Amino acid sequence: MQNNKTQPTESQIQVLMSDWLGNLRMGAEGNYVHEGKGGIKHTSDESFQDYVMGNVSKLSELELIREARISASKVVNIITDEPVKVEVGGNGSYQTYESGTPVINLATDYFDDRSLSSREKVDIMLGLASHEAAHVIYTEQKDFERHLTENTAPELLKLKKEIWNTIEDERIEFLLGDENPGLSQTLGATKDYYFNRLVNAMKTNGKMPTEPLPKLLAAMSMGIRYPAQMTREQVIENFDELDAIRRTLTPYPMTNEDCWDATDRVMKIIEDTVKKQIQKDKEEQQRQEEEQQQQQQQQSSEQSSSGGSPSQDQGQNQPQSQEQGEEQGNGQGQNGSSSNDSGNSQSGQDSKNPENGNKGQSQAGKKKAPTVTKKEVLKAIASALNSEQGQNVMNALASDSDKNTGNNKSREFTSGCTEDNEEAKRFVNEDDAECVSAGRGRPRIFIFKPKGTPNSYLQAKRRVNAYVPAMSKALACKSHETDFELHGLPSGKLNTNKLVALRTGNQTIFNKRGKVTCSSASVCILIDESGSMSTGAKLLAARDAAVLVNEAIARIKNVRYYCYGYTDDRLNVYSENGKTSKWSLGATEARGGTPTALAMKICAERLRRFQNDPCLMLVLTDGYPDSVAAVIEQDKKLRSNGFVTIGVGIKSNAVQGSFKKSIVLEDMRTFAFDLGKITKGELNKMLVRTEEI
Repeated sequence: MQNNKTQPTESQIQVLMSDWLGNLRMGAEGNYVHEGKGGIKHTSDESFQDYVMGNVSKLSELELIREARISASKVVNIITDEPVKVEVGGNGSYQTYESGTPVINLATDYFDDRSLSSREKVDIMLGLASHEAAHVIYTEQKDFERHLTENTAPELLKLKKEIWNTIEDERIEFLLGDENPGLSQTLGATKDYYFNRLVNAMKTNGKMPTEPLPKLLAAMSMGIRYPAQMTREQVIENFDELDAIRRTLTPYPMTNEDCWDATDRVMKIIEDTVKKQIQKDKEEQQRQEEEQQQQQQQQSSEQSSSGGSPSQDQGQNQPQSQEQGEEQGNGQGQNGSSSNDSGNSQSGQDSKNPENGNKGQSQAGKKKAPTVTKKEVLKAIASALNSEQGQNVMNALASDSDKNTGNNKSREFTSGCTEDNEEAKRFVNEDDAECVSAGRGRPRIFIFKPKGTPNSYLQAKRRVNAYVPAMSKALACKSHETDFELHGLPSGKLNTNKLVALRTGNQTIFNKRGKVTCSSASVCILIDESGSMSTGAKLLAARDAAVLVNEAIARIKNVRYYCYGYTDDRLNVYSENGKTSKWSLGATEARGGTPTALAMKICAERLRRFQNDPCLMLVLTDGYPDSVAAVIEQDKKLRSNGFVTIGVGIKSNAVQGSFKKSIVLEDMRTFAFDLGKITKGELNKMLVRTEEI
């Protein structure tokens, strides 16, 4: 593809390295980004993320990703004007659908790039979000896939999809710039970052591709998406093809149908280029074969000429008999006349025109111009793409498109934070999740609000339903309002029915009416969800106990219910101030370690956000915390802060060494009775009563 190329002039070179797409603006990053028909944009010292996030410099890396995702969701929903779920994680950005609702996943691997500031990372994510949102509203992905498979040979499917994606990416960003010019800076930041990654991915052994087709594909993608980044060498070496592609895309296709048509025409340019190269290679091979054949004929002729004298000498030295000579002569006359005539004729021609024989041989040996079949073109393209350089370029184009299209990539949370696990991914992708520092070198604690299912909860309720009245009695306290009326007082409201007593000197003829109000109380269940709880029926018993308390408290006035589950890196909020799903307790599970003291501390702090009421905290555990000493210390602190803590050993009496007050849950039938004995009067002692007259 590199032979007999047009030598472009300087002006032709500059056209391909300039804004040939039309009506674009060149960003500070060196990439062209459409900023709307009016050219509206933010000033260079501002960032769009300032408008949706504010100052992000003080956020931790994990919090930064989470806040960036929340902001990206706002940007997406502004662009699409319809509900779109936004998630983050992994090294690919793409869109899928769940029950008909678009789901956008945004890559986070660039958060590991230490050369980027927090501001730049957020700008890249918002740029990715804007781009993906543009795909949602502008790209007819399913229609293109049908168009792709119906009109394309299998060998060209992948190549055609990447070419289409390159053209489509520029189209949707152009349209997005008209509707939302303020997003140009985030798109520019994204294009600049991914251009550098694209170039590095295309390299083989640190060098850009040198093979014809990979080199053309690399230049084409840059010419459409990153024209300011092209080099003069790339333009000169691929000028014919790039100029044809430029003319194909001018004016730039602005509809899905035009984009598909442009993709077909660009594919035709590539196929024709490969076909011409094959044709040229075949012609060169044919020329070499003809030259070789002529040389062989010339050598054969020379050998024939030099071999004639010995034959004659041999005939003279060995004379035939007369009889033999006559027979031979008669035979030639009868059977070889045609041959002799032919030989005489040729001999005569040669004697008249010695060149006629060579000319005749040349005409007889001349071949037609070689033809190139479709199959040969497809085979050549497949071979070029399967080379090391071809694979690197195609992988780079696919990687560049993965940040933009609907490729189903793994949703691993592989980047952006040191907590490289599922909890980190859940934290950044759930709006109601939280992340708190555990302190003392411990990892962060991720706080979630499981939804659960009715089935698991209702099964537990059926098992404990008979014990609900007893548990209600055990947890009941005098936290309700009571009215009172006092009679025969020396002051107060005059009792007119007692005026006769006044004549006798009795002055206690007054009454008082009022009510006594008590502060409300709370019950908090803390469920150990560590791995050790998975043995036997421990976790099932803990779930049943939590459901039992939940149902019992529903019958008691002025008592709030809180319920949490904990492991070494996670706190599940099952019920909190009446705002969590009732069925959430069906989601309890056993995993991780047992930081009981830390869980008690975090839960108490969360509970105090909502109220300062006295609280009965029941810690349901198999009795083996990470640190017994820490539990004892935390138990003491909570008791001095309005809590009554009771360790409930699930089929274990180990809680007796950790808590000041504890019971063992061996049988659900006696649980309410045992709990009632140990809690009797505890809440009443802490209630604050106020008398109103």
